[in-house]
Amino acid sequence: MKKALVFLLIAAIILSSACANSDKKSVSFFAYDTTVSLTFYGKRVKDAFLNECIDYIKSFETHFSMTDEDSELYKLNKERSMEVSDTLLECIKSALSYCELTNGAFDITLGTVNRLWNVTERKLPPTQAEIDEARQNTGHEYIEITDNRVTIQKEGLKIDLSGFAKGYVADKFREYLKEKGIDSGVLLVMGGAVTCIGRKSATEENFKVGIVNPYDKSNLLTTLDISNSNVSTSGTSERYFEYEGVRYHHIMNPHTGAPVQNDIEQVTVICYDAAMGDALSTAFFVMGLNKARALIENELEGVGAVFAMKNGEIIYVNYVVD
Repeated sequence: MKKALVFLLIAAIILSSACANSDKKSVSFFAYDTTVSLTFYGKRVKDAFLNECIDYIKSFETHFSMTDEDSELYKLNKERSMEVSDTLLECIKSALSYCELTNGAFDITLGTVNRLWNVTERKLPPTQAEIDEARQNTGHEYIEITDNRVTIQKEGLKIDLSGFAKGYVADKFREYLKEKGIDSGVLLVMGGAVTCIGRKSATEENFKVGIVNPYDKSNLLTTLDISNSNVSTSGTSERYFEYEGVRYHHIMNPHTGAPVQNDIEQVTVICYDAAMGDALSTAFFVMGLNKARALIENELEGVGAVFAMKNGEIIYVNYVVD
């Protein structure tokens, strides 16, 4: 797997002396093309258990990488039809449900489009003909599932789970900890997402999660006071290149095969499920404020969002700031 450092769009902010004690254990490691940070609060966690947690989180990489030739997803994209593991099957099914929910604003079939743009290495945009050709090789409706067999029905289409798998892994890790008898005092940071498991301490203190300001990364946009929730952020300020005054970032519009161009700078989603947060933060960015607001208010329960607009306005939807 090609490793490239992805800067965090979200910062976990420690604001209370309640955590400044010996019962805090942290570890950082590299996985899923980003730095992963895991912290336990109020628990005397042994190094052996931390290593077990790291191994568990990393174990999913063998399923979800689109570029590692040994991964299951790579083999599926190459073979076009094969029996897959329960893990990959569950992840694909879950991701497809958000493709349907968002009418394709979130789309896991943009592998060819994403590889074409490759914004971390490109210096100028591809031609319109190249974009049109890549756009033809998309469409979540071309993924067929029968029992454990996944079939990609369109030639050239490649499944890309990079915008969903980390959230899926975070949710599985929450289940893993619950089986170990741990359901609070854990903070997991993976790329642009923070998963808060339970509350931060035995005193029922919530986590403070700061969202980095996309206009000025030395400051925070806002700080969220949350517990037992996930915070996922998608924005234009981390992976991009500029050409003739236009910023070409990594969030693709499935309908155009090119980076989204609208009045949004950054979207943060607050909800319980990390996988949902990953999918919706991307989808809301693609959909735009009005359609995203309508989806939240009419079809989604327990989901809040913070929109940072290009004009500097901050808009909260279904989330109350204390």
